[in-house]
Amino acid sequence: MNKEKISYYILLLGIIAIPFDIVWKISVVRVTISEILLSLGIILTLVDVIKFPEKLINKKHLIPVMVFLFACAFSITTAQNKLISIRETIQYIWMAGLFLYILNENRKRNIFYPVVSILIFVSAIVSIAGIYQYFVVREPIHFLITETRLRAHGFYSQPNTLGGFLSGIIPLLLGLYLISSSERKDKTIADTRLMLFFRKKGVILTLLFIVNAGIMATYSRASWIGFIGGLIIMMFFLRKSIPLKRFIIPAAVLCISSAIFLLDISYSYIYTEKNMSGKKSAVNSLFFNRDFSNSQRSMLIASAVSMLYDYPIGGIGIGNFRARLPEYASPELIESMQVDYNDSTRTWFINHNKPIDIELVHNMFLQIIVETGIIGITAFLWILFIFYREAIGRMLAAQSSEDRVVRAAMIASISAILIGGIFGWPFSHGIQEVMIINMALSVSQWS
Repeated sequence: MNKEKISYYILLLGIIAIPFDIVWKISVVRVTISEILLSLGIILTLVDVIKFPEKLINKKHLIPVMVFLFACAFSITTAQNKLISIRETIQYIWMAGLFLYILNENRKRNIFYPVVSILIFVSAIVSIAGIYQYFVVREPIHFLITETRLRAHGFYSQPNTLGGFLSGIIPLLLGLYLISSSERKDKTIADTRLMLFFRKKGVILTLLFIVNAGIMATYSRASWIGFIGGLIIMMFFLRKSIPLKRFIIPAAVLCISSAIFLLDISYSYIYTEKNMSGKKSAVNSLFFNRDFSNSQRSMLIASAVSMLYDYPIGGIGIGNFRARLPEYASPELIESMQVDYNDSTRTWFINHNKPIDIELVHNMFLQIIVETGIIGITAFLWILFIFYREAIGRMLAAQSSEDRVVRAAMIASISAILIGGIFGWPFSHGIQEVMIINMALSVSQWS
């Protein structure tokens, strides 16, 4: 087996492992199986990057990336926990390497269908696992949204991570459906047995129902908003080439799947309120109040703004929001983060010895500007501008309707993740890989 095939199969194995990862922690370092596999592929790609840099990326496009990495490195000087800042800086360098790895593999062969087919297949598996958790599992207790329903988290440590991962898959499924329902007069993307399977409308609609059910089961409102925004963007891009009636059936599948979970959540919430009416403790009111998450996030944003006021240029240090939070958090915010559960008495209480472990502001742009300062956020917005200009330009210049739909689906997938990032964080393991893969493929020249 030659080097090209090895790097290709490593890529596929790394993608398969994305939602099933086991995280190994060594000090502040967190490593996953897919990161190890994809890192091997990145190392193999370095030779081609050095030999043919002009074939992979415009050198002018590297400028904002280098500025952003400089901002991350510079923020280490103000970081309270410098090891975490070094870890996060390396993580962003790794993402840049993954981007080049995908570009290089797509330069050798068109990898869109193999990559997307694997992503869809594994997303269906973790969605089924998530649905099972929602209806059957009752632990961990802090993931319960009612007495009888648990937020699905799949094989991740957080429901929002699973939700973000799945939000990037739904636009890809819609793109495949639009291709499968077309007459397809052109064949710009080669068929294989696997591709033919994923071109069947019944298969795609079934998977769309399952994946949407999975994302609904996470109860991740940021992910819900994200994939809806992504689908709207996709419909906008395709408004002149795809008739609106072609969206009706998949939209109906999404509505039915969503309605089942929304009705179930509503009924379960009423049931919970009815059975908890006698519990009047402040902690129970705080924890089970619908506005608990929103009020806590508002206080987190206020703390982040205070940090930004003190460190406007270089930020507080990439990845250091958690380390700095105790200095800036209000007493109400600290108390909300110290809510704990007593298994023996089955009651919630304030545990003043519980450490503050919130790492995120729950707003991507605010998180970046707080941690890397004005330099970092400027470079980040510059990167997004260049990406969208390049990706949209290639989509509009597409020679075939199939190519145009596929590129629109990838742009919608990235947009769904980024829109969700306005209320969360898109650079968690699992979400970031889907985003980088789609970004690389959407600006690639397909053979």
